[in-house]
Amino acid sequence: MALGYVGGKHYHVEEYVYDFAVDGGAIGNIDLSAKAGSAPLPADAVVLRVNTIVHTTLASGGAATVSIGDLGSTARHLALTAFDNAQFTVDAPKALSTALPRYVSATANDQKVSISIAVAPLTAGKMSVLVEFVRPQAALQ
Repeated sequence: MALGYVGGKHYHVEEYVYDFAVDGGAIGNIDLSAKAGSAPLPADAVVLRVNTIVHTTLASGGAATVSIGDLGSTARHLALTAFDNAQFTVDAPKALSTALPRYVSATANDQKVSISIAVAPLTAGKMSVLVEFVRPQAALQ
């Protein structure tokens, strides 16, 4: 969704949602950009910020960890973090600052926003990953 112009560039915010009820919680990677209503980041985008907001508490019967990134680097924005860490507090938006700003290459895996679950499965939870980015004017012509 284009929100307008900032310094001659198109400013966008895309929301990617992890929902245990829809996505399950098995160990592995979940491509959030492949879900209905979502799309991969465009090549040539410059990601400025990545924020998370947890809507429903993440739960696990074990010691699940979660990372946030893309299929090219699954922990690009958040390294593996315990599911019960303060990072995942309900209704408390968190900014992720790792690897920012970053240029999104034409490599397909670099464009696919994902979460990774490790150590143990998640058994509940829902959160949004908000990606703010700009696209150079020249890329849109």
